[in-house]
Amino acid sequence: MNEPPPRQPVDDGVDVSLIRWMLSLTPEERLDVLQGFVDSVAELTGGVPS
Repeated sequence: MNEPPPRQPVDDGVDVSLIRWMLSLTPEERLDVLQGFVDSVAELTGGVPS
């Protein structure tokens, strides 16, 4: 899986690097990344990871 690029803010102050990175992933890779976030939050809050 690709690593997110370094942050590159543009003139209007919006950092689109994470959006571009997520769009570069396949749908399955996107779901894997998001599931990792969900599992991390569940672990930190004492919830049950899926």
